[in-house]
Amino acid sequence: MELDTEELLENFGGDLELLQQVMDLFIRDCPNLMAEIRDAMERQDADRLQSSAHSLKGAVGNFGQGAAFQTALDLEKVGKSRDLKNAPKLYRELALQIEALNLALGKVLEK
Repeated sequence: MELDTEELLENFGGDLELLQQVMDLFIRDCPNLMAEIRDAMERQDADRLQSSAHSLKGAVGNFGQGAAFQTALDLEKVGKSRDLKNAPKLYRELALQIEALNLALGKVLEK
């Protein structure tokens, strides 16, 4: 996965410092959001799954609406439907997508 640094910067009004702060916050907070989603699944807490997936979707949305955004949205919908049977599969997909996003963000920060 590769992020278009210029497009990202444009989405943040050309404010490189703001973009870097948002990326740093995401990299720092993402593990907590993923842990909340995993815990909600394990406890079969549909409301918490919906809420946690919604929060992660919003955070990911700062960087575009790619695969991680869509999978977080799918998890949010699973929570809303209260039928959690597909949640573990979606969580595994999301974990891989988040890992790729974090690597891409790290490369942006290096530039």
